Amino acid sequence: LTVDVRRRVELLRRVLELLPTDDHAARFFHLRRVLQLEGGEPAVVEELKVEAEAAGLWPEMAALLTQLACQQTTPAGRLDLLRQLAWVLEKKLDSKVRALLALEGVLLSPEQHAEVIGEATRLARQTKRYEDLLALLDRLTTPEFELAKRKEIISQRAGICEKEIGDPARAFQELRRLLELDPSDWAPVAELERLAGEHNLWPQLDAAFAELADRAFSRRDRLDLLARREKIARERLGSRPRAFDLLVRRYRLDQADLDLLRLLTEDAEALQGWDWLL
Repeated sequence: LTVDVRRRVELLRRVLELLPTDDHAARFFHLRRVLQLEGGEPAVVEELKVEAEAAGLWPEMAALLTQLACQQTTPAGRLDLLRQLAWVLEKKLDSKVRALLALEGVLLSPEQHAEVIGEATRLARQTKRYEDLLALLDRLTTPEFELAKRKEIISQRAGICEKEIGDPARAFQELRRLLELDPSDWAPVAELERLAGEHNLWPQLDAAFAELADRAFSRRDRLDLLARREKIARERLGSRPRAFDLLVRRYRLDQADLDLLRLLTEDAEALQGWDWLL
């Protein structure tokens, strides 16, 4: 603070001492001037909360916190002020929706996100504003966050899409994101198969397996995925020609498998598809 500003703060503090202790509204507005001069000093913010409580000036306190958050230049400072704002909006002004929207303004970082996400999740469930929660969660899937955290968040998004929003196709797409993010981790495959079975998403599952096969690290994985796709084509999509085509591709990768050869012969006879021998 400059010498001039310090003198003005000192004068305002002296005047504050002269104000009646029970004139909380006057004390609030006086302290607000002190805060504006001192650049958002946290101790003054706490003093203001005391006066706001006594005077019922929580709307003014919310407006002040909003202003301070907009002026804050550091992510940590902005995080603290927006969390305080969310608390005021929820607890004192009974506006859970506005509290959730305030948390959306937080600049999340790998070091500072867990508590915010916890608060936002609770508010979203209470207000049923799951799209706002999904938007906030999606900001934790950027490369600056470690792989394990990104996978955890995408799994959480999938759960919200299925259970809270009731959109299994969207949940399916979130699980596909997990496979795209880490093709070596097949943990989402079981969930993809469950969703496909419960909601008839077999074409989407076939497409997911085709994409995963393009990124497969081993011949064994490619054979596994071709077998899964063949089963989908034959048993779920009712397409014997499609199943036959996938069976041919399996056989070309594993010509020592006599069972595959037998199945190929059966399909070739039924479909007159002997061209695969060429």
